[in-house]
This record gives sequence, structure tokens and C-alpha cells, in this order.
Amino acid sequence: MRTGASMGEGYGPVIISRKYKSLDELRGKTVATPGPLTTATLLFKIFTKGIRNVDMPFDRIMQAIDDGTVDAGLLIHEGQITYQSWLQQSA
Repeated sequence: MRTGASMGEGYGPVIISRKYKSLDELRGKTVATPGPLTTATLLFKIFTKGIRNVDMPFDRIMQAIDDGTVDAGLLIHEGQITYQSWLQQSA
């Protein structure tokens, strides 16, 4: 099957940014999302009116934030586990 899932209570996609701390601050900005057919991107589009998205492979999102390609990123998979160390590493 071409589908997959990662679910759990209190567990889901996480939006991260080095500059912006709220959805209001992200209005008019661009957020990297993990692909058009992911549940994470679908939820992002439902709950974030006025915020643009650009799809890219999930494992490139943190680098895209670092190099300024995007203003924020929507993390899934291991990015959700490792982003705290990423924040500390290059802060």
C-alpha cells in the first residue's frame, strides 16, 4: 500500500520556526510541509488559513528553515523527536 500512519494521543505534526512563535505571526509566510498526500499537510491546510505551504521531503524541512528557504516547517516522523536538539544546536 502507498499509505502510512503515525498516530497517538498527544502526538502529531509540529510546526517549528526560528523566528515565529504563533500562527498569527506566520500569516503571509511560507511553511515547508511533508507532501501533498500526507495527513499532516491536509491538517495544516485545514487549520492554517493565510499561511502558504511548499511541499518537500520531510527529512529536508529543518535544513530549509536553516537556509532561509522557508519561514517554518511542519515536522513528522523523526523530526518530531529530534527538533529540540536541532533548536539548541544552531541557536
